[in-house]
Amino acid sequence: MVEVENKIQRYESYKDSGVEWLGEIPEHWELKRFKFLAESNKGKLPSKIVSINDNDLPPYMSMEYLRGGEENQWVKDNDAFVIDENEILLLWDGSNSGEFLKSRKGVISSTVAHIIFSNINKDFAWYHSKVLEIELRKNTIGMGIPHVSGRVLNNLTMLLPPPSEQAKIAQFLDDKTTKIDEAIAIKQQQINLLKERKQILIHKAVTRGLDDSVALKDSGVEWIGEIPEHWEVKKMTYVCKIDTGATPDRSNSSYWEGNIPWIKTGEVNYDVINTSEEFITEKGLKNSATRLAPVGTILMAMYGQGVTRGRVSLLGIQATYNQACCAMLFNKEIYNKYAYYFFVMAYSFIRDGGNETSQMNISAGYISGLKILQPPLSEQKEISAYIESASQKIERAIGLKLQEIDKLKEYKSSLINGVVTGKVRVC
Repeated sequence: MVEVENKIQRYESYKDSGVEWLGEIPEHWELKRFKFLAESNKGKLPSKIVSINDNDLPPYMSMEYLRGGEENQWVKDNDAFVIDENEILLLWDGSNSGEFLKSRKGVISSTVAHIIFSNINKDFAWYHSKVLEIELRKNTIGMGIPHVSGRVLNNLTMLLPPPSEQAKIAQFLDDKTTKIDEAIAIKQQQINLLKERKQILIHKAVTRGLDDSVALKDSGVEWIGEIPEHWEVKKMTYVCKIDTGATPDRSNSSYWEGNIPWIKTGEVNYDVINTSEEFITEKGLKNSATRLAPVGTILMAMYGQGVTRGRVSLLGIQATYNQACCAMLFNKEIYNKYAYYFFVMAYSFIRDGGNETSQMNISAGYISGLKILQPPLSEQKEISAYIESASQKIERAIGLKLQEIDKLKEYKSSLINGVVTGKVRVC
């Protein structure tokens, strides 16, 4: 754990802030409401967002891009206001409303506000905003999509140490939080290596088996390469029934909120599916083209940008599914867990080879033409058991690293809170 180098020090004297969540503060610090130190300017939805940057256009600050993702949308709007990097932004609407973030250079949407502080050190204001965030997120409003209450925001109390102290506090926190972030980054890299190790393990097991001494032959499939000599290569259409689902009429309430699970692509995420976000009724099943798939069926997400398209899951329950999912039910020659791991391994190839439309979707016809490896059934089960056991060990290691990251994040938040509110003296 990253620690403060010196023992915790306190200021010489304190006074009651009069604000319950702040408690006592250093006697020489001032209090001011947010509205007297900052203004908030909400963005607007640009009139034209494009997916190709053909003329050095400014990036659109989607949530994915704002949180460090790659540029994939640009603003073709002459009136768009471009915000520089490291400006303070506030997520105004949505599930994370009330969260403060640092900007990347780009154009913000109508769900984000640009916060401009005055008469306060900007770096200190950034750390202070992360303390305000706790109270702000507790007091969001809205029956459906939560959003920031402007009244609550403007009336939040901010602390004002003398300017020289603000600068020293910001400098101290810059140093400490940088070290914490570096420790988090190292652990995240370790997680990435564990995930890579798991993928390599799965790839080797489903394409070469568990016996390194067996003779090999060319599979005839370029992206698979050599396989054990006694294995077969089968076209999916000969070993698997492939179906796509459907969506019952949303306008008919009698089709929905029943007891039959109905799966969407967002729920297909390399795991066993034992429940669903939505349910349909028997009437909805009978009056739509969706199908009820048995336990053990493999679902593949056929639509979606980002990482969704090509992902697979195993059904641990009987379930229906939408038209963006493909259901694969294998015959007795293929063990379903082996097939599942095969498609986990084949993810990148399927995504790269299945882009048949401008929507970047995969079709059921494309999936039916894929080749799958067929070891003897007993070997398929041995391979699956080996992968499952080895994967569990890796997942446990990843879980421990995630716990360590959570502790570091909690420590970082606690450190910022303690220093910004004067509970810890650093200068």
